[in-house]
Amino acid sequence: MKKRILCLLLLLLCPLAQAESCFKEKMPLVTLTQCANQGDVNAQFELGARYGYGSEPDNITPDKNKAMEWLLKAAAQGSSEAQSNIGWIYYRGESGVTKDDKKAMEWFLKAAEQGDIHAQRQIGGMYYYGEGVPEDNVLSYMWSEIGAASGDDVAVKMMANLTKTMTPEQIVKAKQMAADWLFKHPLKK
Repeated sequence: MKKRILCLLLLLLCPLAQAESCFKEKMPLVTLTQCANQGDVNAQFELGARYGYGSEPDNITPDKNKAMEWLLKAAAQGSSEAQSNIGWIYYRGESGVTKDDKKAMEWFLKAAEQGDIHAQRQIGGMYYYGEGVPEDNVLSYMWSEIGAASGDDVAVKMMANLTKTMTPEQIVKAKQMAADWLFKHPLKK
């Protein structure tokens, strides 16, 4: 009986031990790389950032290909930060990729669905300017409203500008769409 209880405890505790992140702030590159190779999403994102911008303490010069490789690994595990960064890479045409607003929008949407306010704001802007998607003030307002609900002051200003060019019916529609989206994707506190 004691063996069964011990086995059950081990089975229950092992996933918790595996889920714990080995990543720590300011890790040396060798340790960070080991951690990332073990599948730690935070370490993968950090490596992507260090390779993307370069890191003097690690003697890393920017390597956009390695940056993208690590960001893609982190994004595949659901890192909204990595997804948003990949969106920016496609939006700007960086890291050896051709500028592609449609791919940027795909990555921004993945990040926005997880509550990334910068991605939410960017989607609103892309709909406003018709970048990778048809120009659409209603969708621009909707995403700005979502960003504003997440605490983005820039999104609030964007909404104020949009109201000058929209009908009251369009604003009501956009607000309802934002409310519906927020109901399905509650804000993270």
